Amino acid sequence: MSKPTLLFVYNAKAGMVNGLFDAAHKIVSPNTYACSLCKLTHGNFKEKEVWRSFRTNNNVAMEFLYKEHLNERYPEFLAAHKLPLVLIEEENCSPEIFLTSDQIAANSTVESLIETIKENLPTT
Repeated sequence: MSKPTLLFVYNAKAGMVNGLFDAAHKIVSPNTYACSLCKLTHGNFKEKEVWRSFRTNNNVAMEFLYKEHLNERYPEFLAAHKLPLVLIEEENCSPEIFLTSDQIAANSTVESLIETIKENLPTT
């Protein structure tokens, strides 16, 4: 049996131009930036080192999606849930909510987000 995969869904659009607009938005008006997951895991121009270390040095499969990718794969989640969110997907099963937008936003630091993820992971 394969391990579950966490699907991190950013409330942002894919692409370099969109990334530049997001970076500018985070600098100019950080309080109105719509993606709390982006704010926690990325600085203005790159991924935070503590997040990079967590995602590359753990035993959890992770995939990172933008909202249009979620819409292509699981449109029912985009229609029914506020972004960002984290889904958990197990082999041959439909994904389920792992962390809601409110649960993500409740974390004030990337370190607290990492702890929240670890605390909620299923034990095998």
